[in-house]
Amino acid sequence: MRPLTEVVREAARIGLTPTRRNVAHWLSWAITLASILVLTVLVARSGIFGWEEDLARELQSVDYPRWAFKITSSSLESPTSWQGALVWAGAVALLALWRMRLDAALAALTLPFHILGNFPKAIVDRARPSEVFDGIMSADKSFASGHAEFAITFFGFLAYVAFIRLKSPALRICLVVAWLSFVALVGFGRINNGNHWPLDVLGGYVVGIGLLSGLIWLRTSLRGALSDAE
Repeated sequence: MRPLTEVVREAARIGLTPTRRNVAHWLSWAITLASILVLTVLVARSGIFGWEEDLARELQSVDYPRWAFKITSSSLESPTSWQGALVWAGAVALLALWRMRLDAALAALTLPFHILGNFPKAIVDRARPSEVFDGIMSADKSFASGHAEFAITFFGFLAYVAFIRLKSPALRICLVVAWLSFVALVGFGRINNGNHWPLDVLGGYVVGIGLLSGLIWLRTSLRGALSDAE
């Protein structure tokens, strides 16, 4: 087996070669970075928009089943809570036990990525929905939604790993639909329970897409380098 430095060098060569796949990843990073920067400036300068309040009221009036809330808008989608940390650590451990060491390492990276992806919170001091909304706490650091980002970054990476191993097209379609439904319900739940405004959720989605693209790009590059090293 080749030294680690050679593997890293080969992974960099694979990842930086302008192939169609790599260019698609690079474009996705550029688009998501530009989008989150625009959204950050927008909410930092304009605060909370009237249409956001109106939309938040409409979504909060929807009767959201308690079981759905527990699944899609609880601490399970936040790796900084003990419940979410257990889900994150459990998934990483299971991947390692199944001898999917690269996938386990990349899944572990979703935690530091999650922390870094919340950089807008350090820039934008945006209040969460106020007391005029029933049952809603008033706090700051609302933009962007970490739950929405993690639903895409972490759970999206797990879905991707499962997707490429499934042979049945029908099962693949079911997996994608299930994941997208989960992501949508997480965003809806964060607004419905009064923790975030619509643009907070949108910002979380944007960050998550960029981070997930980066994880998939990194996995492809490292797998290619590791295969060549065998």
